[in-house]
Amino acid sequence: MLSEVLPEGKIQEETNIPLMQWEFHDLLFHTRSRLGRHDAPYGGTYRFLGKIDPLPGVKPPMSEEVIKLEQPDISSLTTTDVSFTQVLERRKSIREYGETSITKQQLGEFLYRTGRIKNTRQTELGELSERVYPSGGAIYELELYPLVHLCEGISSGLYHYCPQKHQLYGLSGATDPVARLLNNARMTMGNASNPPQVLIILAARFQRLAWKYQSMSYGLLLKHVGVLVALEELDLNPTAPVLRTVRESFPSHGSPVSSLLSNSIAFASFYPVLMNLLMLVTFTMQSNKITRFPVIMVTVYVV
Repeated sequence: MLSEVLPEGKIQEETNIPLMQWEFHDLLFHTRSRLGRHDAPYGGTYRFLGKIDPLPGVKPPMSEEVIKLEQPDISSLTTTDVSFTQVLERRKSIREYGETSITKQQLGEFLYRTGRIKNTRQTELGELSERVYPSGGAIYELELYPLVHLCEGISSGLYHYCPQKHQLYGLSGATDPVARLLNNARMTMGNASNPPQVLIILAARFQRLAWKYQSMSYGLLLKHVGVLVALEELDLNPTAPVLRTVRESFPSHGSPVSSLLSNSIAFASFYPVLMNLLMLVTFTMQSNKITRFPVIMVTVYVV
């Protein structure tokens, strides 16, 4: 790259304090995903219309192993849940967990309240859906993969959550790659004594966004991740809310995610060089007092 050299023989990145704190790839992404800094097409251009069929709004079943989940009584919860203010005021970080494991009913309620599909509709530009959290263009590219370590009523292993039928599809048992994912989560939590009982992996079907949007798809995807993780935080924290967020980037090649997902999960690959974004959000129980969702961690992998 070429940079203008200032009279004192330095470039702006060496003298401008705010600018020198940017990393190159972050600044490139920041400028390229916004209007006014480039002249490329931007927004809903539908550049693949008539060339590539859009992905379906609901991901097809990934296995024949099905676990049906209980549905909570939403009408009852609207009158018994604690207030939004209480959730915010009680939030704090905790790294030592209670010993009682989460139950199938609790995990089912968590997934139902944060990830389910309310309805779908077919349009001339593909299938859209309505869920409990917002998504640009009603596209909903995010998928939830619960990785169960300890859960009463569900065997250890990796599952895909079907938001339309509110059920899990079994993908893998407690294999070595699964154990490596859990151990990575444990280390990212500050070398906690035990891994999370349930690790929720959010994965993106990136083509859902890229089929419609141009010059903003990846940035929009990250915004959607923030919306969903925030909703999950609120749903996990009605009685003893705790939250810790850690972001870490690592190469895709050789990671435990690469070996596991290449065999178990169909991920969207859009860039020639794959990028993995790992966001760990740890939700636990306070001391030994059991919360409604004792130990759940949410991990986001965008591949």
